[in-house]
Amino acid sequence: MGRRVPTRLGVLILLTVVGVPLAGSWWRVERSRAATEAESFAALSAAGSPVELREVVGQLGVVLDVRGGGWVAVRYRDSHAAPGWSSAVARDSGGGWWVSREHFCGQFAIHRELRGRGEEGAADLRAVEEAGSLEAARAVLAGIGFRPVSPP
Repeated sequence: MGRRVPTRLGVLILLTVVGVPLAGSWWRVERSRAATEAESFAALSAAGSPVELREVVGQLGVVLDVRGGGWVAVRYRDSHAAPGWSSAVARDSGGGWWVSREHFCGQFAIHRELRGRGEEGAADLRAVEEAGSLEAARAVLAGIGFRPVSPP
């Protein structure tokens, strides 16, 4: 029985030494991501025209024009500082809102640049653009890691 007390005490100390800093790091990541998502919702909500949408998605985002009608505007932000986080908020022309925590890095910006030069761009983002309807584009979004959320 005497052996168990130091073992339990050792586990408690280890959890305190390792767990508290990890929990603090997780808390900072979630706080940063939540603030970024709130900012993205506000910016996309305020945009009233295609020109404004293209401005508010910023350097890392993109506005995808859906062939079957409509559009999807994606505002993306991330941090590569350990432990890192990603936040993509999308608004579509039918009033749908989507979020993803996938790490897309520069994918949206690169796609926008390539399409602007008449090149193909990213296959999954092309699939959104080439969808026959907004509903089909939404299905593609879900397939690349976006989930629907209630409007802000």
